[in-house]
This record gives sequence, C-alpha cells and structure tokens, in this order.
Amino acid sequence: MKPVKKKRPQISAKASASGKRWSPIEWGCVGIDTSTYAISASVIVKTKDGKIRAGSHGIRWTKETEFFKRMAIASRSADFMQDLFATVKIMPELNEIYIGMEEPAAISHVSKGQSQYVMQQMLMGGAILGGILKWGWTQTWLIPAKSWQAHIAPDLGITTHHTKWNPTKKEGKFRAKEWVQQFHPKWDGSWPDIIPHSTKGQIPRPEGSKARGTQSDDRYETLAMADYMRAELKSGNLG
Repeated sequence: MKPVKKKRPQISAKASASGKRWSPIEWGCVGIDTSTYAISASVIVKTKDGKIRAGSHGIRWTKETEFFKRMAIASRSADFMQDLFATVKIMPELNEIYIGMEEPAAISHVSKGQSQYVMQQMLMGGAILGGILKWGWTQTWLIPAKSWQAHIAPDLGITTHHTKWNPTKKEGKFRAKEWVQQFHPKWDGSWPDIIPHSTKGQIPRPEGSKARGTQSDDRYETLAMADYMRAELKSGNLG
C-alpha cells in the first residue's frame, strides 16, 4: 500500500502566470525574505524575447506549526524555488539566476537582547540558504534591508532615515506595498495585510475582516529586493 502523503501545515499562496508560455530567459533576479513564521520570495526575469515578467511565492505558518517542522520545510529550498519559477513559467539554468536574501536579523536585534528571536531567525534563514546553495544557486548574496530601501526611497520621495521606516508606525511596514502599487501595479498580487491573531500569531487578514494590518505581506518587500538585484545586475555589481 502506498504511503499517504501528509498535508503540510501551512498557509500558502502564489501569484499566477496564466496566459504566459514557458520561456527561456536571459536573467532572473530573486529577492527572498525569511522570518520565524514565513518565507517569501519574488523573481523578476527577462525572457529571451525581451519581455519582463515578475512573480511571487510565499509560505506562512501559524503558531500551531512546530519550529523544527517549519525549518524542515524551509530546507527544501529546491521545491520552494521551483514553485517561485512556476509563477513566471520559466525553467532557468543555474547561472541565469541572481539571488538577494535579506539578512535574517539586524545587529540592533542583538543589542536589544532578543536572543531567542535572533537565534530562530538565523536558523530559519540558514535552513533555506543552505538548501539554495546545495542545489547550485551559488550566485547568492545576503543584503541588508537598507540596500533595497535605498533603492525604492527616491521613487517614494523619502530617505532611508529610520523615522521613515519605523515599524511601530503604520507607514513603516507598508513602504514596499506603496511602491509596488504606485510604480509596478502589474506586479501586485493584491495580498491581504498581516494582522495579529490571539492563538495563531500573525496571519493574512481574512476576507471581510476590518482588523487593521500591522504590516503588508512580505512579498511586497521581496519585489523591492528583486528589483534592487536587477539594478545591481544592470550596473555590473554582481560579477
């Protein structure tokens, strides 16, 4: 008797690429963001016929999913990347992909004594990064948040000063969403904002809920990261 495949305990969503044919590409730039309860990524590609495509993929877990189960899923980076590439209908060669992954934790988190948070952030980031490198995507860089923020800040008419990105204020965690909606609306997956839940943790706002979001979906930020990587590639900074 064949073993029954268990359903993964996760909340998952991905943008579609309906109507597009599978295409070879000239290059693809990926942005990845990780946290203890979510992995998000976006890819911007230029196809051989000169078209630009963008797609996003994400996994978000609730508190009900044990940490090491989350890490196990994160370590299967090849599956995650293939799901991401499917959103833009490409099957790229390894040397065509350039990946920028946001640093899992900032030094400020260490100084604030958030040791458990930092440890889990580092472990989760290491799980997905290890899988990425294992499967041959070696054109990978760790990038600080300031890098992609500096990339989109001029478009928004702001600076990278911490007062403009303060996560305790509503606008601080919605800058990337604002940028996508204003300058790249075709990339917008219309993902719901993230809200706190008393037992499940941070979850996508359910349809019909009027709860105020504490942040936008992480895929908006990964679109900004991917576009930052595209600019770096165009400038010849990725080797």
